[in-house]
Amino acid sequence: MAKLTVPLHPQEDKEAVKWYTKSAEQGLAQAQFNLGVRYDNGQGVPQDYKEAVKWYRKAAEQGDAKAQYFVRVFWSNETGHFNERKYLSIIEM
Repeated sequence: MAKLTVPLHPQEDKEAVKWYTKSAEQGLAQAQFNLGVRYDNGQGVPQDYKEAVKWYRKAAEQGDAKAQYFVRVFWSNETGHFNERKYLSIIEM
């Protein structure tokens, strides 16, 4: 995935994750998307694709277009078509 956040210092990354998490848990779609990006890229947290997809999905379910795009691209196969089997295998882990 492309990095969509401004690079910060490691301590600032951890602080950003703390606040994104608080906001994401309260249902703020933009924070959910940003938290997904952090897990996707390993910024302020260990890289964790399953956790990234979890937050992308939450934001996508609220209509966040970027998150909807990332969910589909994240699980596309080489032909550019959505690979539902691959997607379902990760979310059911």
